[in-house]
Amino acid sequence: MFNSSIQMVINFPILLFAFVAFLFLILLFVMLLIYRRRNKQLAINNHLLNTELTQSRNELNLKSESIDIKINEKTKELQEHIEARKSVELERKIALKKAEESNFLRNTFLSSMSREIRTPISGIIGFSNMLLGEIDQQEKPELHKMAKGISESSNQLLGLMGHILDLSRIEAKDYELKVDTFEVNTVINNCIEKIKNQALKKGLNLEFGQFDNYFASGDKDAFEKSVDLILDNAVKYTSKGKIKIDLQADTNQNKLKVLVSDTGIGIDKSFLSDIFEAFRQDGTGYSKIQQGAGLGLPLAHNLLHLMDGELQIESERNKGTIVTFTLLRSFENQEKGELETAIGIPLKKTAFFIENQPSIFIVEDDKMNRLIFEKMLKKYAKVKIAVDGVDGFKKLETTFQSKDGFDIILLDINLPAPWDGMLLLKEFKKKWPELNKIPFVAQTAYAMPGDKEKFLAAGFDDYISKPIDKKELFTIIENNMRKFGTLKKLSYEK
Repeated sequence: MFNSSIQMVINFPILLFAFVAFLFLILLFVMLLIYRRRNKQLAINNHLLNTELTQSRNELNLKSESIDIKINEKTKELQEHIEARKSVELERKIALKKAEESNFLRNTFLSSMSREIRTPISGIIGFSNMLLGEIDQQEKPELHKMAKGISESSNQLLGLMGHILDLSRIEAKDYELKVDTFEVNTVINNCIEKIKNQALKKGLNLEFGQFDNYFASGDKDAFEKSVDLILDNAVKYTSKGKIKIDLQADTNQNKLKVLVSDTGIGIDKSFLSDIFEAFRQDGTGYSKIQQGAGLGLPLAHNLLHLMDGELQIESERNKGTIVTFTLLRSFENQEKGELETAIGIPLKKTAFFIENQPSIFIVEDDKMNRLIFEKMLKKYAKVKIAVDGVDGFKKLETTFQSKDGFDIILLDINLPAPWDGMLLLKEFKKKWPELNKIPFVAQTAYAMPGDKEKFLAAGFDDYISKPIDKKELFTIIENNMRKFGTLKKLSYEK
């Protein structure tokens, strides 16, 4: 019994160790199970994660491919759009180039036609005016009537050509205005002076009263041309009665109205809506009441429109017409100006007589115009004329060798090759520097807007367009010789 107790005491640590080892093994087993389960879960999670990752990659690849496709499509669309824009831009440039070429060709054609028509008309008008003078002295009324008809028809043709050219330039937006402040009363007076004789012959009364001195901003020449056209129509379409010119100022709206009323044949109301269309007339066919091309009102309307003005027509058949010009940006001067109220009075003719006759050199290739210059000037000046540039050099050389000189030189612009007026001007002054001390005048059939400025910029001192007007020619000669100090004395006979 004692021994068994001792034996139990001895075996107790062993049993305890065994029990502890057993517990450790159980704990180790449990931990192993937990570890394996955790690894399994991790494997499952990894698998799921890999699956999701793979799926995400696939989706990303699909989206990437879709994006690439869309990018390619958009890139293609953009390229196509860019190509289309390039094509449109190229077409626009080609169209613009063609328009510029067309505009250049049109301007060249108009300028050429103006020059080609003005040159022969210059001869016709010049000789008809000379013929009138000669026939007046011989007192042959029938011949005088014929010569006057030639002159009037030539001037009518010249005016018609000018109207067509002006309308063409306005429609092409190539008509340049010279905007400045001008006195309206002075312009209207000038216009009335031009139609006085015609109104007097028809027995018409011209009424225009006393007005303040009104000023307007715009192109003076364009406004004067508009008034000329309206007054010309008023006289043309009025066989009896009167033509009245009136001015009305609206200070509140800063406007000025010019009213031209007549007692003429009037315009049918059905035609008023078409009144500003070129070449349209109230009445067509062979039985026109009055002759005309139907350009006056359209041209006047377009010129006023360019100056931000208006042109209005009130008319009734057989009761007369009222034409109203409305000018913007006008103001009133405080000083009063008196205008005349009277029946038309013929204009006084002025003849020029120059003492100490000046020496004039002219280069002109057209035979008719050479004869006209010679006829106009031979009583009042020493004239030498060259037929072209080569002849011009020869005659100037001869003149300077004889130690003579000239007081003024007139050069035609359009001359036979290899010379033109601008090149002659340059070479004359280069070869003979003393010519810089005398005036050079461009005398030419180039009379389109801008031509005068071009020739003045090239070095000419003045400009006169064909057909040559005798009074204008003498005025230009006088003014330029006075400016250069070569004019000694000039007297007039009125």
